Amino acid sequence: GLVIETLALVGGTVYASPTEAPIRDGVVLIEGDKIVAVGSRTSVQVPAAVQSLDCSGLTITAGFWNSHVHFFERKWADAASIPAPELGRQLQEMLTRYGFTSVFDLSSAWENTRRIRDRIESGEVMGPRIRSTGEGLLPPDSGLPPDAVLNFMGLMKTPLPEVADGAQAAATARKLLDAGVD
Repeated sequence: GLVIETLALVGGTVYASPTEAPIRDGVVLIEGDKIVAVGSRTSVQVPAAVQSLDCSGLTITAGFWNSHVHFFERKWADAASIPAPELGRQLQEMLTRYGFTSVFDLSSAWENTRRIRDRIESGEVMGPRIRSTGEGLLPPDSGLPPDAVLNFMGLMKTPLPEVADGAQAAATARKLLDAGVD
């Protein structure tokens, strides 16, 4: 895909911080994956050779965090083999079109979520930064719905570790951390 080294978003109303007044007729200057300047058009110099996007009439905010997502619907199953355009579309429909640039996944199958994250981080598909707990820990006989109900709801069956006490919880959490969860 096309890689833009430097980009200027020009003319929009920029909300750089919830505690500061918006910047009208603003400029956001981006180099690579870093924002290097934010301010009014009169205070931020945009080099002549830089590609600019006219954002007049638009609003620019920082990316949003979604701290409670799940990648356990069937559409995410076998994430390593989902065609890149389809995976990118699913991520856009669920997250990025709403401005989510970072998400925290809870209780999904770690190996599958890791594949989604790896494909995003490699640049193969566009998507948010993903952090994950991996599989959630449950008490014995947790009362989860039967498989038939999960299937009806369109969810993957994810074996969730059952832990009966603090020592089991610590050992299971250590295994998940060793496997790379956040």
